[in-house]
Amino acid sequence: MYKARDNKGGKVFFNAVEHELVGRPLDAAMVEVSDEHLRGIGSLRVPLDVGDPFEVSRRPRRSNRSGGALTTARSPRGAGR
Repeated sequence: MYKARDNKGGKVFFNAVEHELVGRPLDAAMVEVSDEHLRGIGSLRVPLDVGDPFEVSRRPRRSNRSGGALTTARSPRGAGR
């Protein structure tokens, strides 16, 4: 999970997950790359699936302000890059 602030100072959470249904990284010719190709090559396209943003409530004892969250998914291949 990554945390950031929006332009009004509210918190925004980014949930980053991996799932096999998301395609492998692609090279410049839009061809899926092999595991060997993932080592040390920088210019790859990494497919992502992005969910709909949603509101989250903060803990009542701290504040009644809400924030936002967004979930992204990518292929487990190339995750160590």
